[in-house]
Amino acid sequence: MKSAIGLTLALMLALAGTGAIGGPYRVPRTALGQPDLEGLWTSNSLSRLERPDIYPTVVISEAQARAVRPLPLIAPDATGQADSETYDEGLALARVRGQIRTAWIVDPPDGRLPFTPEGRARANKPPTFDGPETRTNQERCLMMPGVGPPLASSLYNNNLQILQTKDHVVVFLEMNHEARIIPIGRRPHDQVPRWMGDTIGWWEGDALVMETTNFAPAQSPRSSPLIRTYLSPNAVITERLERVSPGEILYSYTVVDPPNYTRPWRGEMPLKRTKGPIYEYACHEGNYSLPNILAGARAQERVAASAPRTDANPH
Repeated sequence: MKSAIGLTLALMLALAGTGAIGGPYRVPRTALGQPDLEGLWTSNSLSRLERPDIYPTVVISEAQARAVRPLPLIAPDATGQADSETYDEGLALARVRGQIRTAWIVDPPDGRLPFTPEGRARANKPPTFDGPETRTNQERCLMMPGVGPPLASSLYNNNLQILQTKDHVVVFLEMNHEARIIPIGRRPHDQVPRWMGDTIGWWEGDALVMETTNFAPAQSPRSSPLIRTYLSPNAVITERLERVSPGEILYSYTVVDPPNYTRPWRGEMPLKRTKGPIYEYACHEGNYSLPNILAGARAQERVAASAPRTDANPH
């Protein structure tokens, strides 16, 4: 009887440590004593960076979620069909702290980017067809908008892997097989601009805090079917990664960029535990879109050059 009671008490204490019976969740530690963020995680959902017009608020009720059908990840084409390469994965709007979220942006409260007029013009400036350098980074397989920082879920490849050592944390992203190698310890930022900026990290309690600035100027325009932002090279982004349950990390961030936004803006995104795997990302190997886009533009120029002029004065 005593041994059975002892086993029961031990089990209750173990469950309390995981929050399974109502106690506070205790973040597990690595062998180095750091909060354990390691593993495979995903941000897959139908929530978007900005709140779509079909939803009245960033946080909606269960009834509102049932009443409004979420937008497809890609808008229907001319035939009324969504992109055939976008698969139904049984996705739903994300939940953060039990709340149904229609957008990652939570401040401003309307879930919209607080652009300055100049920032909006920069974000909405269409690329030209003069050459490959004027096309988007996504078309050129250089840098996808969602890899961040800050992270923003894309149409696909929303998985990532976190690895920890004593002095570094590595966030390996499935999208474009990018890897952020984050040194741990406060130090001055490297002044050399780089893709994904220069990041320093430190631990605050159970959270990993990361501060990033000095982005490569070519990364400033970030556009895709789900994302349209613009960040200046000197923008400062502060991110936090914190385990909130055995199967979830809360990712939150604040963006400060006065040339493009009237105020700092903040977002939250749940990263859910996933079994993976993370697949190889091959872009350049099969990228026919860029030569085809430019070839199409040259063909249009030839047609325009050979067309009879209608503005000539017959007299």
